[in-house]
Amino acid sequence: MERFRILIIDDDEDQHEILGEYLALAGYEVDHAYDGAAGLQSLDRQPADLVLLDVRMPGMDGFDTLAVLQERPELRDLPVLMLTSLNMPHLKVKGLELGAEDYLTKPCNKPELLARVRVALRRAPRYKRDLAAMEGNLTDLSLAELVQTLDLAGRRARVELHELRGELVVGPKSGLRVSYGDFTGRPALERLLLLDRGLFSVTFIGDDASPLSAEAHQPLTVQGALMGALTCLDEVTATLAPVGALREVVELVDLDEPDARTLDLGSLQSLGPMGLGELIVRMSGELQKNAAILVELHRKNKLRGLR
Repeated sequence: MERFRILIIDDDEDQHEILGEYLALAGYEVDHAYDGAAGLQSLDRQPADLVLLDVRMPGMDGFDTLAVLQERPELRDLPVLMLTSLNMPHLKVKGLELGAEDYLTKPCNKPELLARVRVALRRAPRYKRDLAAMEGNLTDLSLAELVQTLDLAGRRARVELHELRGELVVGPKSGLRVSYGDFTGRPALERLLLLDRGLFSVTFIGDDASPLSAEAHQPLTVQGALMGALTCLDEVTATLAPVGALREVVELVDLDEPDARTLDLGSLQSLGPMGLGELIVRMSGELQKNAAILVELHRKNKLRGLR
């Protein structure tokens, strides 16, 4: 998942540790630089979606750094939140006049920090680009990125996954609701993130819209659900390593009766060869347990890769 990336530019190591932890737990990628010049070099190496910029630093301070950002066309639209431990209104005015998005006073309160970050990211070029594509293909924008982008939008939206026949509803008040076949909630999200393919369309809806299948069960918190599901998929991928990559085509062969009864493998065998990811998603159990069963079948030569 290509998460939104935030660069912290501050000469205080404690601030890097505190802010970095807050942001990482909220699902953001975090880069670190300890002065203005190093921050500009970091942006040359790895573009960011938002900068947290300290005002007072040795050498190139925050205002000098912000001025350089505004001079460079490729960085001019990059949202910047200024960090200061000084309660001096004239400094805040100066930063805003130079193009800063907003100010945060240190020490930062976690809820306020995350709220300001979410609002500032709505100005990020990638956010605007992603949100503008109301229809697209998951090969160009992953499902995890799409959900995170819609969450940042602060509006209620329905995502239809046409090829996968799945549906998600994302909203600031309604959280995240997911359906995929007979699965809802976290199991449905894990399966859709694993498959992650095909066309999608997004429709913005009102809070009073009629409930659909994806809205008829307990909602999930967006960032927590994404992080948990992606962690699950990492574990599944690691477990399946002896069998092969998720897109490798495999087939079930020579299943005896106990094997065939396990998670309806008999009916899946009749479908013929399919991708390893497709097979594990079609099984009815938890993905981690499904992965362990397939590894065991592979060991018994009852799950074979087709090359």
